[in-house]
This record gives sequence, structure tokens and C-alpha cells, in this order.
Amino acid sequence: MEVMRRIGAHHGHLYPGDGPAFLLAERLTGITLTPELLEGATYLCGVIPEPG
Repeated sequence: MEVMRRIGAHHGHLYPGDGPAFLLAERLTGITLTPELLEGATYLCGVIPEPG
């Protein structure tokens, strides 16, 4: 909880990039998420349909 207080997680934000999400990721991993890193990354995603 101390880390969350230090990065200001108590504030409400509409988008993760506007708030503490990237700061928490950096603190936990030691990797700074820069625009270059995000733009050059490969992303995988998928969709699982709901049973109908």
C-alpha cells in the first residue's frame, strides 16, 4: 500500500495513461514505459464469444 500512496493511486482517473497505472508498472518491473517502447511493441489480443 505504501507504493500506491507514493504514486498517488488515491486519485480517480478516467484512463490508465492519465494516472498511476504506468507509474505502478514501472515501480514493479523497473521498466519505464516510454512512447517509443509502446509504439514499437507487438500486441496480441483475442476475443472469446459468449455462449449464446
